[in-house]
Amino acid sequence: MLFLFLEPGPTTTSSLVAKGLSVSLLAVVAARQGAGGLATALAFSSAGDLLLEWDRQGLFVAGLSAFLLAHVVYIVLFVRGSRRPFAVTPARASAALAVLAGGVAVAAWIWAGLGALRVPVTAYMAVLLVMGVAAQVGRFGSSLVGVGAALFVASDSMIGVSTFGGPFAGSGTLIWSAYYLAQAAITAGWLRHVATPGNPPPATSRRA
Repeated sequence: MLFLFLEPGPTTTSSLVAKGLSVSLLAVVAARQGAGGLATALAFSSAGDLLLEWDRQGLFVAGLSAFLLAHVVYIVLFVRGSRRPFAVTPARASAALAVLAGGVAVAAWIWAGLGALRVPVTAYMAVLLVMGVAAQVGRFGSSLVGVGAALFVASDSMIGVSTFGGPFAGSGTLIWSAYYLAQAAITAGWLRHVATPGNPPPATSRRA
């Protein structure tokens, strides 16, 4: 909430602290619950937050790389942590297709404006969508994992539109709100999932 008030202004020590603490505190919660893999993904995300807040232009690729690593960890968690036997239901397939179609549509929309960043942004979008699809088709003890992943794709899609297609009214508030809710939902959903009897225990997350 604090960063929502600071986001429209210039980068300051206060904005860096507020943004840095937001997701890193979720990482602390995950670590304290023994979910080391989740904590790692959240820590990479927090690093990306700080890099982009410090210098969005100069550190854009570095920030993108930090988030890419976060998504790779999420993919490993979602694939390894899904309940077995694995089965894609019509509802999960529909959710996955919706996430995939939305991401591809945004990528096509901003394609012409990517310029020299076409390769890193395309690679990032591909990994982001794999994460989003993995969260939708996996069998978890909570729907919050899929909801959070979908919000993450939505947030990053809005960043792509505002950065490469042109800013839109309320973009900062919408992007940050969707992003933080995404991370909070994934955290809550994953911790609920690993705490449910019969699901992979927190130790599985530590190995991921």
